[in-house]
Amino acid sequence: WLGIEWQREILASMRLNLYYFFFKKCIENGIAYVCTCNQEEWRERVRKKREACECRSKSKKENLEDFEKMLRHEYKEGEAVGRIKTEI
Repeated sequence: WLGIEWQREILASMRLNLYYFFFKKCIENGIAYVCTCNQEEWRERVRKKREACECRSKSKKENLEDFEKMLRHEYKEGEAVGRIKTEI
């Protein structure tokens, strides 16, 4: 309907392993972390008060362990989320 012709269609779900690979690299490089904060508390603290949550200062080892737990579904949906470290 937009008149666009493409050569191939890629669904994000088809690339999850690629996304997981690069997120792990981001954790290893210290630019990402796994956050287990309650979403409402996180929003209040980070977006409104401009304060970092405790999860942001976890070690790379702790974050990699938490990421592996996420991949093994040891966290329920919404209990943990991957975040990129940006300016607060």
